[in-house]
Amino acid sequence: MSDQQGKDYLRTMLADFAGPQQDPMFALLRAAMTNEEAAQLLREKSTTGAVDRWPKPWTARTPS
Repeated sequence: MSDQQGKDYLRTMLADFAGPQQDPMFALLRAAMTNEEAAQLLREKSTTGAVDRWPKPWTARTPS
């Protein structure tokens, strides 16, 4: 992972948690502190959310 990809990943994760505190992600974050199943779900959700937002190599446009 490049430095830029790491920054993008972190920015995406922080954006996910920047929503209102009634957001289900906050409940998941709180639950993940003490529950292994919730922690696994949080890892999957944050990874999937971040990766899904990255441009796919096969769809990336090259400058003309």
